Amino acid sequence: MKKKLQPLLRVSSVGQWNKQTSVKDQLRQIKEYAEREGHEVVEPISIQISGKLMTMDKSQLSVALVNCKEKGMELAVSRLDRLSRSQIALLQLKEASDNSGVDCHVCSLGRTIKNISHIEFSMMALLADNERRTIQSRV
Repeated sequence: MKKKLQPLLRVSSVGQWNKQTSVKDQLRQIKEYAEREGHEVVEPISIQISGKLMTMDKSQLSVALVNCKEKGMELAVSRLDRLSRSQIALLQLKEASDNSGVDCHVCSLGRTIKNISHIEFSMMALLADNERRTIQSRV
């Protein structure tokens, strides 16, 4: 069944935003996935915000879910860390997705978060959070 995918494109820094290469690459990956799966890509949401600030309580994640639910669409990201690098935010997103009925396609995995078990998704969220902490200590 053909689905409408709302790409969520996120970069962490102003430098990445100004270069736009990461945003273009993310969109290319989502479009390739959509073509393989027979889905349609609609106008993307592009944001520049640190991955640790991408939370469900005050960010574009909850807004994007509501928007998709209202328009009968699903979210799509190139990689899981483009959603957030916060373990708590990712787990909240999994729960919100399950509750709202709006799925999120993680193109690099070729899967949706609804099709990922809670235990597997929890481990992925833990790894994303660890990566964020490692990056913070390096920078």
